[in-house]
Amino acid sequence: MHVKTQLTDDVSLLKLQLIEKQQRIDYLENQIKLFRHNRFGQSSEAFSPDQLSLLGNDSMEAKQLQSLIDDKMDVSVKSFTRRKKSRIVINELLPVEKIIIDLDEKDKTCSCCNNEMTKIDEETTHEVEYIPATLVAKDYVRLKYACKHCEGDIKLAKLPNRLIPKSIASASLVANLIVSKFVDHLPLHRIERQFERLGLGLPRNVQCDWLLKIADKLLPLYMLHKAEALSGPRLWTDDTILPMQNDIKQRKRTIQARLWVYMGGNLNDPPTVFYDFTRSRSQAGPLEILKGYEGYLHADAYPGYDKLFISKKLKEVGCWAHARKKFHEIAKLTKKPHRAHVALAYIQKLYAIERETKILKLDYDEIKLYRQAYSKPILKEYKAWLDVQINAVARGALKGALKYTLNQWDALNTHLEEGYLMMDNNASERRMKPIALGRKNYIFVGSERGGQAAAIYYSIVETCKNYKINPLQYLTDILL
Repeated sequence: MHVKTQLTDDVSLLKLQLIEKQQRIDYLENQIKLFRHNRFGQSSEAFSPDQLSLLGNDSMEAKQLQSLIDDKMDVSVKSFTRRKKSRIVINELLPVEKIIIDLDEKDKTCSCCNNEMTKIDEETTHEVEYIPATLVAKDYVRLKYACKHCEGDIKLAKLPNRLIPKSIASASLVANLIVSKFVDHLPLHRIERQFERLGLGLPRNVQCDWLLKIADKLLPLYMLHKAEALSGPRLWTDDTILPMQNDIKQRKRTIQARLWVYMGGNLNDPPTVFYDFTRSRSQAGPLEILKGYEGYLHADAYPGYDKLFISKKLKEVGCWAHARKKFHEIAKLTKKPHRAHVALAYIQKLYAIERETKILKLDYDEIKLYRQAYSKPILKEYKAWLDVQINAVARGALKGALKYTLNQWDALNTHLEEGYLMMDNNASERRMKPIALGRKNYIFVGSERGGQAAAIYYSIVETCKNYKINPLQYLTDILL
């Protein structure tokens, strides 16, 4: 079937339509390239140092740092360090069983002079044996006494406090269940099979019941996590989807509930992690948690936070990783020099300065001075370049990347104000990865109460990770 297309005779209009069509074709081709790269190409955002030459030599001219840093400038930095081979590490806390291997008595005689030989040294060879997990059934036998004379009194030995009344749950058993689900990301049906192999039938509905009841017991500890996270001058936040089974049967089976992470606390300690569960991504969630908080907030450009910044008591710290990614998505579509490569070169130089502060082991005050001396001039030059490019680019992904960076410019410069602030929000985004892994396995939470329980458990186990504490041992101790 042929369809006659009405074409205008206006040549200028036809040219305009042709330009628009070509722009549309270019956009779609770039989307295809991007899709193929994401699907089959490298996922790393590796950056070529050669791209720094796009900035020219003048802009990278080194300056003399103040005398405060001079005593630390003798640190030698190698241009390339070969990655060390991964090696097996045996934790020193592992129990050690020594097996002495001695010579036979007949072999302790010198083969040269037949005199008795003397021990001079010993050699140790390591081997690690795996002992499968074992369940032990404990039967508490309470002795009952009665008076044979008057038969008026009967006494029964008191039962120790039960973790969950009228259940077989022990602290170690429940701790293992929590770690299996929220650290190892196992769905309950796999945990059920694991227990079956060990000789215990523990149905999924019982596991769910235990997890909900223990979460209620851990609520005071969870609130302490919240208070500690919000006690410091800086905070990281991010959110991710945690599907929840819909309680309205006529609607779709799950709704896109959310888990929000908040990380903060004492500057001298690892950050305390606190998760909050909400039914949606409404701004009501973060507004309630951060109500009254004063300090700095590392966040993405989610508009729901904007109300928090009106009072100026809370300052937004922008994420350079987000800004960089937008240019990286464009740069990986082309190998030839492009405006996106120049933007990446500026950002790479800023990150290089951050690495230098770690190599020099600067404290927070020194980091602030270092950034003022080195990062601030680069940011000034980068801003001037952005202002020119935003007017030179008509539309497309590059225009969007430029607009994002300029719209976030004040927030992206906030890290200059204090040495304890970071250039990006990667710290909280890393705390979203366990949720994503769990989501792939257990798919959804069954209710709002289940989502709140997940927030409690993730808060505890992720804080344990920050403090390098074994979550299984920790949970067993606090549940006893």
